[in-house]
Amino acid sequence: MMNCLICHSSDISKFNYGNIELLKCKNCDITYLEKFPDNDSLKSFYSDNYHISTHTSDIELRRSVQQIENYHILDLIKKHNFEAKSIVDIGCDTGFFIDEARRNCYEVYGIELNQEAVKYCNNIGLNVKNSIDEFKLKFDIAVMNHSLEHFANPKQFINNLSLYIADKGIVIIRVPAFDSFFSKLLKHKWIWFQPSNHYFHYSIRSIKYLLESCNFEVIYAEHRNPSKITHYFKYILSRLEFSKYHLIPFKFKILVSQLIKNITATEIIIVAKCKKSN
Repeated sequence: MMNCLICHSSDISKFNYGNIELLKCKNCDITYLEKFPDNDSLKSFYSDNYHISTHTSDIELRRSVQQIENYHILDLIKKHNFEAKSIVDIGCDTGFFIDEARRNCYEVYGIELNQEAVKYCNNIGLNVKNSIDEFKLKFDIAVMNHSLEHFANPKQFINNLSLYIADKGIVIIRVPAFDSFFSKLLKHKWIWFQPSNHYFHYSIRSIKYLLESCNFEVIYAEHRNPSKITHYFKYILSRLEFSKYHLIPFKFKILVSQLIKNITATEIIIVAKCKKSN
């Protein structure tokens, strides 16, 4: 086994989650797949093959359900960097968060590899590109909403990201909580264990280690369940409304699946500021 991809320790153990082999570092607590695609393969996968629906009814349903969470992120921004003006969302999907941030008078930018999603964002007036290097800017806020787990070299990316953070700038990261109760209970059947596209699995200790090793200071971190009972009722009502116009079928199986996700999908949310002089 090679040394840890985050801290380079040789104290690595191997174990199975179902039929998936994982490596765990005892020094920094990171867990990751033993094998995953190289960077070129990943870019090709997310650019052309990773499915993001741009059908209007799908988008509007997801926008409705995610709206509460978007305001949670905006609230964190106001608490930790009240003077922030610019936001970049890395892995912005079809732009739900930055669209909401734009309505709150922020300058917004997005990074997304999926070409259909980029096209959709650009068509509604959002400035979204494939790479952060294309902007030639520094940002007050960088947001990663469940995207860091998709990176094959997160340390390299976070180190590079620090170059694009302005003075007093912060990063806000949300990832599945691999150290949560339901992850440990359900193991490979946990709803956020998705080895086809989640390559690194984070605990609070491991993501703190990653950020601090890249010269960020963690100022806030917690486990949380983003899907409260109010979210679930909003999801049901949204599906009912869309089904009334024959846009999305109303299926009991889907509601049960969503309820399981609401109960078990614990995440880590973390806020950190860059200690480098930019």
